Amino acid sequence: MEQTYLVNALVLDKNPWRENDTRVFLYTREIGRLDLVVRGAKKLGSKLAGRLEPFCQAEIMVIAGRQLSYAGGVATGQSYSRLNSDYDKLMAAGRVVALVLRLTREGVSDQALYQLLVEYFTLSDQAVKRVVQARFLALAAQLKILAALGLIGDSHFCASCAVSLRGNGWFLPSGEIVCRSCRPALSQSNGLAGEQSSIELGSTAINLLQKLSDGSLEQAVRGCHLDKQGLLKLEQVAATISQNQQ
Repeated sequence: MEQTYLVNALVLDKNPWRENDTRVFLYTREIGRLDLVVRGAKKLGSKLAGRLEPFCQAEIMVIAGRQLSYAGGVATGQSYSRLNSDYDKLMAAGRVVALVLRLTREGVSDQALYQLLVEYFTLSDQAVKRVVQARFLALAAQLKILAALGLIGDSHFCASCAVSLRGNGWFLPSGEIVCRSCRPALSQSNGLAGEQSSIELGSTAINLLQKLSDGSLEQAVRGCHLDKQGLLKLEQVAATISQNQQ
């Protein structure tokens, strides 16, 4: 007899699966990442297909098969309609989802990450329609995810000498953040030189990382005035870490 159980899930993405089915990628409160097959989703009249679109929240009855798990029933919760109807927000959210799918694996529960994704979807749904704001919010979410997974080092103190990072800091490919004095020696020890050895982060960027470490996503982005250069630098940080995890 097949085992069934309920999960509270965020739908992250989906793609075609075999002839008539769809595969959906979820992040659940109970068991973390979960990939499900929705049988018959491509057939006309499918009752489940429309309830498991990306960027929605749902309670799902899971049927655990021997090799694959299937969706047995769905009760739709939050739909995040403003997020789903805004192209710029969808593009930004897609980058957050891609990062989560790349860095997580099935069956590893992380309720803090689930709550962070709920907070991000909720804030994106509420935010006014501005391309820069959607991009900034997605970046902040990515950085908080990376820090929560231990891929960004402490942003409060230099990773080498432990001095307080009150001004600029330098991000190394190892994920550590160091002060001006320690940067040359640590860059050389990593076997890198020149511009490739580190990413300079201004005080506003460092301050954002510290706020993301200390509080919620909403608290960190509220009142933060990150300039274009700081935005580009932190996007470079997120991209560097993501590439290193491939």
